[in-house]
Amino acid sequence: MLNTSNPLSSRQVAYLTIPEAAEYLRVSPRTVYRWLREGRLQRFRLGNVSRIEMAALDRFVAQFTANLEVENAADAANS
Repeated sequence: MLNTSNPLSSRQVAYLTIPEAAEYLRVSPRTVYRWLREGRLQRFRLGNVSRIEMAALDRFVAQFTANLEVENAADAANS
């Protein structure tokens, strides 16, 4: 049987690595790096180690979802 649960959900994690954040968001690590470069996400850096706060990811998802709802409502109104 295929395990479809999120492997990160069982851990109490305050900060995620870039690959973990990508897995959580279900995007590629390159996309996460692009969002960091564009300033859409923020990270904590200590030398060469980067971490993204889990709360920041949740805020990003909430903001992205809200923006999509507004765009969809505007598109529906224009149709």
